Amino acid sequence: MGNSSMHVVVIPHGFQEHYALGFVNGLATNGVAVDFIRADNMDSTLLHRDIRWFNLGRNTDSKIGAVKKLWRFLAYHTRLVNFVAARRGSVVHVIGLLRTPLVTGVIEGLLFRTFAAKYVLTVHNLLPHDRHTVMNKWLFRRIYRIPQLLIVHTKRMKDELVTSFGIKPERIVVMQHGLNDIVPDNNETRAECRAQLDLPSDVCILLFFGRIAPYKGLGTLLDAFAELDGNSVLVIAGAPVSQGYRRKIEELIQSHPRRTSIICRFGFVPNTEVASYFRAADALMMPYRHIDQSGVLFLAFRFGLPVVAFDVGAMREYVHKDVGVLVAGESAGDFARGIQVFQQEAELRFENQAVSDVTRRFRWEVVVEPLIRAFSESA
Repeated sequence: MGNSSMHVVVIPHGFQEHYALGFVNGLATNGVAVDFIRADNMDSTLLHRDIRWFNLGRNTDSKIGAVKKLWRFLAYHTRLVNFVAARRGSVVHVIGLLRTPLVTGVIEGLLFRTFAAKYVLTVHNLLPHDRHTVMNKWLFRRIYRIPQLLIVHTKRMKDELVTSFGIKPERIVVMQHGLNDIVPDNNETRAECRAQLDLPSDVCILLFFGRIAPYKGLGTLLDAFAELDGNSVLVIAGAPVSQGYRRKIEELIQSHPRRTSIICRFGFVPNTEVASYFRAADALMMPYRHIDQSGVLFLAFRFGLPVVAFDVGAMREYVHKDVGVLVAGESAGDFARGIQVFQQEAELRFENQAVSDVTRRFRWEVVVEPLIRAFSESA
């Protein structure tokens, strides 16, 4: 697909590196000219050779004082608006979260719409995690009216934008979430990966991976794990959202009846170790209370790892019988039974290569095609 005349400015707003890199690489592979605003710590060598990248400086820094932080925030966003204004007539696509919605969603959104040929916003979650308030719903109803085009990753999210946020369906494009192909693969066996991570070799390893937040239901998973037999180990790998939440999880583990079968690795997992965790595990645990879409799910698909997940959000669109177990209900007992179904049927239903084959349609160069068509049709 040739699109050399199409020019898109992509703004990630600090969103997940693997998503941002995969997305812009997918556009560039399809011939789209991309100007990409990259973060300080992003590895530019992973970008497609035709992508032009720009570093506008740091947005914020947790180690500086409040006044300096505010000044840096305002200076960065001023540079960003000027950058877009200098490329008047381009498509401007914000793919990151709106962490300061009044500034990035309303003020900046209105300016982007003024300067751009088309202002596009990817909606990863209809409302911020753990902040499903009446005020936020009121605010985001207005934010979602500013872009000419909204991108979502599931049909369910499109339907919800129409029915609950009053967005016209013709302004919404469904684009599948792409596979995480940025994290390097070590192509090693399960036994080798378990040895590297010092994990037991002869048990079923259940993996809970990624940033640990209340909405992800780790407490429910711990209760479910207590109901399983002794031939399983729960591995928790990721950084809690706060020290307070970390202490809460540590207390739950200390009092857990199967605490000796829980391996906890709190902290950021380097990209070089991610493949080892996913290749060492038997299944990924996703007891999420609510979610619209999840990058961790597609990381599991990348490595052919089956998934056990509650039937929430758009999980039903991805987790079917060939790639995992979808759990009805919301209790720990329900989730424990889902894990038991997985353990009983693992050898019959879930070969790693089969899971990988099913999910190849989520390659970035494929999933961005509906978006490119939408850019062209409405340019």
